[in-house]
Amino acid sequence: EKGKGDKIYINTAGLGLISTPNNPSGKKARPGDKILVNGFLGDHGAAILAVRENIPGDFTSDCAPLNELVKPIIQEYPVH
Repeated sequence: EKGKGDKIYINTAGLGLISTPNNPSGKKARPGDKILVNGFLGDHGAAILAVRENIPGDFTSDCAPLNELVKPIIQEYPVH
């Protein structure tokens, strides 16, 4: 309902199917594997907490489009 939010709205979406003999998956992660992070870990959570709890400071969310970041992965594992 309009006016009932706390001024923070989070939306996430993902569509697609990766079907290759070697599908990338978080379930296949093993110790020593490298991961891709699009910002400092915890920035978004800290920014949300700061706004909700009125904590002073320079907090910036790491929300960003991921399409260009994951493009090389999609090229390596084409979507069918």
